Amino acid sequence: MPPLTHRSLLSMPAAALFTLACACGSPQPAAPPMTLPAPLEPPPSAPEPTPTAVPVCDYTTPGAADRDRVVLLSHRFTAEGVPGQSVTSHILSVDGDLVPTGLRSDIGVRAMDLAFAPSGEIAFAVGEYGRLVSLAVSPDGTVRVLDEVRLPDALYNRIHVSAHDNLLWLTGLATTDGGGVVAVSYGCSGALTVDRDDFLPMQMTYAMGVLPGEELAVIGGGQPGTADTSVPEVFLAERSGMGWRIIDSLNLFNDRIDIPSIGVATDGSVALIPNASIYSDEAGDVVAVAIVDRHLEQLRRQSNINAPSTVLFVTDYTLGLVTQPQNGRITVIGETSRGIRRVDSHSNLGIVDRMAIVRRGSLRDVVLVPRSTHGGDHLIDLYRVESDGDLTIMSSTDIGAALDNIVQSIAVAP
Repeated sequence: MPPLTHRSLLSMPAAALFTLACACGSPQPAAPPMTLPAPLEPPPSAPEPTPTAVPVCDYTTPGAADRDRVVLLSHRFTAEGVPGQSVTSHILSVDGDLVPTGLRSDIGVRAMDLAFAPSGEIAFAVGEYGRLVSLAVSPDGTVRVLDEVRLPDALYNRIHVSAHDNLLWLTGLATTDGGGVVAVSYGCSGALTVDRDDFLPMQMTYAMGVLPGEELAVIGGGQPGTADTSVPEVFLAERSGMGWRIIDSLNLFNDRIDIPSIGVATDGSVALIPNASIYSDEAGDVVAVAIVDRHLEQLRRQSNINAPSTVLFVTDYTLGLVTQPQNGRITVIGETSRGIRRVDSHSNLGIVDRMAIVRRGSLRDVVLVPRSTHGGDHLIDLYRVESDGDLTIMSSTDIGAALDNIVQSIAVAP
């Protein structure tokens, strides 16, 4: 039979095609048995997934002692004179020069106080009505808001940052149950968490000074709405796993109090307690209190330091600084065998209130003091406290005469 082609199939008669189809369906010789391929090897097992790395941060290790430091300023007003919410930054060089960065950031709160974590990479600002924000701070002075949290209802004006843990303490002034010492933790991302269980309730909590080691703190407050000469105003608190608890107290003043700050010596042995109440016969008194064997003991008292505000110790714990806003003065006080005495002072400064101090490196005991002159200029003065208590002016930086340059608070990276 000749081979079939496409053309020959088309020319076949239908009967022939039928016969051909039947022949194709006739039995065919058996096909050889099928050989199955060998089974495939199982695929190699997938590697175990790598666990997601937990963010690691270290905000409690300070940077180099000698380095350029960021300085943050919060400002009371806008350029139009309404309450402001801005922060500006400067760079304090290792040579002691204070240079403005020209950066201004709106942080969403009118910051009554600023404070850095030990690393200087993150800072915190507390608003007057209990709004706390965390801030990322770059080495060039750029500031970025990370998180915000609401604190118990009170007036807040001081932040204390732990040197050992991601933890802050804030003192809240209130005549209600909202007053006391509030603890807030912060995470690697700057997320803030109020620890509701770690709360020390106290009426009219003015200020707090945490001792080295952070096991003890001196707290000023506790006075009820009416002056009661028998009520203590200064307390020693001990920190345990359950938070702060009061272990001792002192009655230092005989009538009203206003304790705007508490200065603690660098060795934790002495605290300075000022009374700035305009309703007190003891206004202008600064009292040195010793902390001995977990007890408070009154040491000495210096009177007639009018309207004391910010109090701090320099590295030599026998020397303290006090700002006096109403007098436009900074006073150095020293402890002697005959009591506390004035060692040095600088006057006619205008309005001075807050100050910040460098604690480490070649700039140790350099103090930064914002001030506003009666002529409307706003400046940052740098002082060095000498070992004999002399206060030496290093420089004065003009930050501009506009209303939005009036300084509310200041902080320098540790």
